[in-house]
Amino acid sequence: MKTSLLIITWINRLLITGFLYLIVNGFTVDKDNLISAAILALVIGVFHIISALILPLIIKKDSSKSTLITKYTNLVAVYLLLCFIYFIAVNFINLEIDFIIFLLMIIPLFLALFFTYLLEHFHKLKNTI
Repeated sequence: MKTSLLIITWINRLLITGFLYLIVNGFTVDKDNLISAAILALVIGVFHIISALILPLIIKKDSSKSTLITKYTNLVAVYLLLCFIYFIAVNFINLEIDFIIFLLMIIPLFLALFFTYLLEHFHKLKNTI
């Protein structure tokens, strides 16, 4: 169990580091890297959802850890619901607000950073046991 958490943590570190590199490089050097960052963000999202489903099996039934994972999955569900509502508004009401588009693009970054925090927190706890 400790090994699987370590593997998930290191895969996440590599994905997040690559993503942040592409974002910074995309805004400063080459705009084409933003497309690569968007594709990598999709991969990170799938990885985080799969990891969030696996984590409860790894950490057993520690209530404080389970609460954090539940908060993360609830935040992801709310984000997906907001995306669904927004796309309905755009397609049927022809309502398009730049600020909402910006939020829908920024929220996944904060979700990814929150999940990274969770993994690092669980990894530290596993190392102290």
